[in-house]
Amino acid sequence: SLMGRSHRLLVNLGMSSPEIDRLVGAAQRHSYGACLTASGGGRCMVALARDAEAASSAITQAGGRAAVLRLARTGVMPED
Repeated sequence: SLMGRSHRLLVNLGMSSPEIDRLVGAAQRHSYGACLTASGGGRCMVALARDAEAASSAITQAGGRAAVLRLARTGVMPED
């Protein structure tokens, strides 16, 4: 995935850590993609999950703390 490629590039730049790599690997099994975020020096990661509950559980089991955010289906609506 594009997110996986991005993560590998950041790993090669020394931005990641074994802990973040473990969380990304755990989330990837349940996601379209996962990678560390460049902000925070590799202390945060994001995953675009196919199964949010499974990804959250995998992150927790790998020693992380997950926050599940859901996008609204309707998007932005104009006010009358």
